[in-house]
Amino acid sequence: MSPALTSPKVTLLAGLLLTSLLSGGAASAQDPAAAPSPAGAETNTPPEAVGSQQVGSTEGCLSCHRFPGLGRVDHEDGEIHLYFTSERYYLDAEGPHARLECTQCHSGDGLEKVPHDEVGPVDCTQACHLVTSAGANVHFSHQGVSKRMEASVHSSEAMGELPFAVDPLREGQSSCLYCHDEPVFAALPEGKYAHRGSELTTRCDTCHDEELPVDADYFVQHTAARLEPARPVLQSAQVCAACHSDEALLADMEQHDAVTSYLHSFHGKASLLGSGETATCLDCHAAEDGNAHGMLPGDDATSMTNEANLGLTCRTSGCHPNAAPELTDAAVHLRVDPAARTIEYWLIVAFVALIAFELSTYFGLAILELVNTIVRRHDPVELRRVSLVHAIQETAKGRKLIERMTIGQRIQHWLLVVTFGMLVLTGMPMRFAWHPVSEFIANAMGGIAALRVIHRASGVGMFIVFGFHLLYLGVQAYKLFQEHKAAQPGRSLVLLLKDTALSMPMLPTPTDVKQFTQMYMYLLGLRNERPARGKYHFSQKIEYWAVFWGMGIIGLSGLMMWWTDWVPAVLGGRALNFAIIVHSYEAFLAMMYIVIAHLYAVILAPAAFPLSLAAITGQMPAHEMAENHIGHLESVARSLDIDPEKVHVHHPTLLQSAIKRSYALFLVAPVALLGAWSANYLYDQTMGELPGVEVEKLPLRLDEPTLVAMAEGQATGGTLSGSASDRYQRGPLAHYHQIPTWYRPDAGNTCAGSGCHESLPHGERKEDRAWLNMHSTFVDCQVCHLETQPDKAELRWVSLAQGRAERQAPAVMRLADALKVPLAEDLAERTRQNEALVALLDEAIADAGADPELVDWRQQLTSSRVGGPVHTLHVDQMRRKVHLHGHGEFGAKIGLPGSHASTWAPTEAVRTAAKALREGGANLPEAERTRLIAESHPGLKRPEVQCTRCHADAPEGIDFAALSYSETRTNALLSNTIVRQAEAVEKGEPFYIPSLLPPLPAPPAPEGTQAPAPEEPR
Repeated sequence: MSPALTSPKVTLLAGLLLTSLLSGGAASAQDPAAAPSPAGAETNTPPEAVGSQQVGSTEGCLSCHRFPGLGRVDHEDGEIHLYFTSERYYLDAEGPHARLECTQCHSGDGLEKVPHDEVGPVDCTQACHLVTSAGANVHFSHQGVSKRMEASVHSSEAMGELPFAVDPLREGQSSCLYCHDEPVFAALPEGKYAHRGSELTTRCDTCHDEELPVDADYFVQHTAARLEPARPVLQSAQVCAACHSDEALLADMEQHDAVTSYLHSFHGKASLLGSGETATCLDCHAAEDGNAHGMLPGDDATSMTNEANLGLTCRTSGCHPNAAPELTDAAVHLRVDPAARTIEYWLIVAFVALIAFELSTYFGLAILELVNTIVRRHDPVELRRVSLVHAIQETAKGRKLIERMTIGQRIQHWLLVVTFGMLVLTGMPMRFAWHPVSEFIANAMGGIAALRVIHRASGVGMFIVFGFHLLYLGVQAYKLFQEHKAAQPGRSLVLLLKDTALSMPMLPTPTDVKQFTQMYMYLLGLRNERPARGKYHFSQKIEYWAVFWGMGIIGLSGLMMWWTDWVPAVLGGRALNFAIIVHSYEAFLAMMYIVIAHLYAVILAPAAFPLSLAAITGQMPAHEMAENHIGHLESVARSLDIDPEKVHVHHPTLLQSAIKRSYALFLVAPVALLGAWSANYLYDQTMGELPGVEVEKLPLRLDEPTLVAMAEGQATGGTLSGSASDRYQRGPLAHYHQIPTWYRPDAGNTCAGSGCHESLPHGERKEDRAWLNMHSTFVDCQVCHLETQPDKAELRWVSLAQGRAERQAPAVMRLADALKVPLAEDLAERTRQNEALVALLDEAIADAGADPELVDWRQQLTSSRVGGPVHTLHVDQMRRKVHLHGHGEFGAKIGLPGSHASTWAPTEAVRTAAKALREGGANLPEAERTRLIAESHPGLKRPEVQCTRCHADAPEGIDFAALSYSETRTNALLSNTIVRQAEAVEKGEPFYIPSLLPPLPAPPAPEGTQAPAPEEPR
């Protein structure tokens, strides 16, 4: 930053410029109105009349460009042009170019007048001259970067030939803006450095109090922070997505969407779930020295992605230092192309076919069961079997004989439920990492690192449960073996083992397959009776043995993914591709079957509803037993000498029958839709593209929907598409300057909300649009546009959140007034002052949509000891910077309170006229257009610019004192300088920066020397 920004000259200049216009907040310590005027000031003098000035300097530019609302809408293409540049960027050295003057990048004639002529395109490689606090002129340029880029895959020639669907850059803009859409200036690494403005630099104050705000903070922010990655992981992916996710570019170059395939890889999913340590695009594709500007194509022998160099690329100290070289055979961009017919593709096809067969079989049975429940008449035989179940359950022996699960089996079942549930809960977020629910689960469990630990621990827990079950099976088999041996003495060992195996209850037999076919025939009406199935039927046995299959498939593939260091050395890196596919699809199959099929069968199915208690009490519902286990039921009845014909049959009432049929009818549609969704998902996995992720959705232009979406995302802490996190939000490409984070559309503004006027509503005269739009951020539309202008005493601050209800002055204005009061010497009184400041900050934070700096100030005041030096330092910092928050972040506007015209609600006639006006547009005849405008704006007018209603010696349109403006600030807003600006705007004439600036006082002369003459105004 130049010495001008810390000199006495700028102190006086800031007193004038930082208090101009209707912006609220702290006033300057000096009264600009009392300052002497330069020669020619009374007559809006052109620049040549006041000498050679650096009128395009940062100080002069910020007199207008510091207002967030400064902007306009281009009606030819709908693009929004924002001209805002944050003062904090320069005054707090928040950007790498904070020490440059605006005109060192933006050149053009006529920059000394306001509104100035259009500036020329920026050349990012031009030479710059940085002025240090000691006055030294340092030469710097990005020409070295440019040369590096020309030798890379991203040369200007290559970039110029890219066939974008919508070119991100305007004509003449630097190609650097493809990636550098806003200043890349990393925030301080949390935990490594103290917060800016706190005790980080307090010990340096003794000697460096003059240059400290510039040099020390700039060093920490620019140098120390550059030791960390310049962008978060997903912002880096977004940079690449500008080209590598563009449909037209990919089609022309015959490439796939590399960003999407990255985000579906392990590294990308980790980044989507919040990991800041996973590999980014630059970790693999940048030059060996980490310079992103030296990226080379893969066929270059020195490229980091060249096949010969990939081993070194992956096996770095920060990635996979102990991995085998074969790790590089694993695909980072795993894209399964059906046309390629690779092993990976056929492996996916096999799993999809398996999932399709299993789920279609299940959905077919479920839907047929529901249809039969709805349309079949009650079967007397089936009703008798239900009564038989009740009769058997009346005795302890009977309950034991039809018990579905013993206590030991139930314990094993619930241990399996817990471990499987945790695996699903922690695994599916990694499988579907792009879904907002996945991010929520990951955050709730402590982030991706904790998610992986819990997932692996749950896997180990399931292995232990499975091992215990194998031991249990061994014990049961041994008991059966001993029973067969005792019953058949002398039988050979082989035959005894065969008998033991065949008597294991969960072993599928040909009879099970036959009965499964008979069940389908019964449900299709081709058979009159249900098959007499035993204690465990075919579907239950297949489900049981699927656990064994899944345990081996999921468990082994999971271990392979866990042991990535040595698996490639033994099986090759490509084995990890197979492991990822097998693990992912088999886990999905298990989840789909258990969550959809199994839980439906034991909870929602009509025979089990509301819940089968087999896994809790061991007893199955009577209807489920009678429908699915007829053979077992009759066998138990015979062993208990119960005659089914003598059992009293309980016939359901008409109401019970109607409820059961209605419930089944209600379930048909959800089950069918779930089946259709499953089929569609399977199609997408085989024939469709990888599902996109929101990180790709980059706004190429700053238009109305983008601005509104960004504002809503910033107000809620979300992204452009509404995700739970805003850590990878980016502004539109080629929009270099920071977009105001506080900007939120005024929901109660019927003018902007009607679809007729934009969030930046003024568009008549190009010269006035931006200037007036800046005012519209804190002045209600009707203040200027009522046919009968309101008396200035009526104007008050009105709440945007409460429908224009009158409220106090904005909290930041009251905060600025409170900060003018010196801190009390008495500790109790100072404590009360601090409590009042914190309360005002709470209001200001709510008004400004949780502005980060206001939040930091509150944290500082509440975490430092009242009366201590650190607390005093924080309060002083707030005094110096509170004026930076006075440009519209109020949560309020100046308007007419109550039910007056500021809350004007359009009638049906007004809506009809407005609709006709919008639909007709430029095609309407002028007379018709004039009539519709009048009908759609009753009581309103389109006045000429009337700045002097508020900015005059005796303003008739506003009472600043009634609005709680301070006396100093009111004087600044009514000064001759501001009045001359207002008059120039009303006449449509430019005014000139030099004519606004008063002469500077001469610096004190050293002893024994003559004081120099006053410096010419700048």
